[in-house]
Amino acid sequence: MCFFFFFNDTATTEIYTLSLHDALPISRTTALENVMLPMVYAGKSNRYDKAMQALDVVGLANRARHMSNQLSGGQQQRVAIARSLVNNPDIILADEPTGALDTQSGDEVMAIFKHLNQDKKTVILITHEPYIAAHAQRIIHIKDGHIVTDKINDERITKELKDVKS
Repeated sequence: MCFFFFFNDTATTEIYTLSLHDALPISRTTALENVMLPMVYAGKSNRYDKAMQALDVVGLANRARHMSNQLSGGQQQRVAIARSLVNNPDIILADEPTGALDTQSGDEVMAIFKHLNQDKKTVILITHEPYIAAHAQRIIHIKDGHIVTDKINDERITKELKDVKS
């Protein structure tokens, strides 16, 4: 098991959200209804606009009225991510968000997390996949409940610096 982190400079611990690999959209509802659900529980208003904005962030605003069973696995995962974002958390805890996805869909999900981190969200992601962990700024390996390694991902940071300079 590998925890990895995208940190921002102003992280707070006021709000948490959870995006699980099996937290797919609720069947018999639209993508939009799925994303609005956390706001119903939180008693928030303006649900439609906020849900559409969250769907737009994950590239699914055009699929808002589609039923869950009309979405691909990658799209369902992105609906789950939108649902976790809709209440604007500072910290996103994601357990195996790419575990059931093909490589292309997994890369799309990781691009969403990277974009969220650039927007000052802290992302804590749990994965068993080394190529997914390679996206992180910091990687913590845990085995049998104990931290085995805790390191800064220098290769990723060096690549980002090169990208900024070019």
